[in-house]
Amino acid sequence: MITAFFNPFEKTSEQKQLLVGLLTLLVGGLLGYLFNARYDGVIDLHFTEKVQYSEPLVDLLIVCGTTSILLFGLGKIINSKTRFIDILYPTLWAKIPYTLITFFNINQASYKSGNQIMEAFQKGSHFEPSTATLALLLIEGAVMLAALMISVVWLFNGFKVATNSKGTRNNIYFILILMLAEVLSKYLISAIN
Repeated sequence: MITAFFNPFEKTSEQKQLLVGLLTLLVGGLLGYLFNARYDGVIDLHFTEKVQYSEPLVDLLIVCGTTSILLFGLGKIINSKTRFIDILYPTLWAKIPYTLITFFNINQASYKSGNQIMEAFQKGSHFEPSTATLALLLIEGAVMLAALMISVVWLFNGFKVATNSKGTRNNIYFILILMLAEVLSKYLISAIN
């Protein structure tokens, strides 16, 4: 059961992977709009005061597209039989944990608490959160860390299944490509905005 959770790509049909991937884009875009979330990087999610209805979906398309293209390039180097679709599915699935985090911004709760912290930091004053704010921040931090880990594990395991990648060197290349995808997707998103 645990293995199936951390590596769902070995035993999940292509049709189901496609369906989950498309639903992730659509639901993620909708939740991003409803809760003012921007998916502005491979491993990022930020809340803003307001988003346009298309911004979260465009963010997801840019991030998933950039990551998929770069990982596909690496996959072709590792194994010439690598298929783009087999890289795309885990890239889409890796955004599922981030779409769930959007619920932390119901009534702008996460955005407001983040602003309070930043204002106190900029003024050099002491920030004393309420018990509810502190609880929200601690829970959100733990969930975000778990989402990051699940996202990277899904990307990594999906990449390994798609490319039959083995060895430390390929793992290092994978990490470097993720870092490049993070930088490139942030640049593209900021250039469009």
